[in-house]
Amino acid sequence: MVELEIPVDHIHMVIRGEPKISPSDVMQIIKSISAREFFKRYPDIKRRYFWGR
Repeated sequence: MVELEIPVDHIHMVIRGEPKISPSDVMQIIKSISAREFFKRYPDIKRRYFWGR
């Protein structure tokens, strides 16, 4: 990650990656890791809006 900015409702990132990895694969990895961390910190949101309703 080269640069990061976090406004109130979204995130801006500038990242550097290897040319052999597609941008969509990089975003899939970032979203997967951040979703796991988010749901670990806020499990009630996961249950209320996504699973277990």
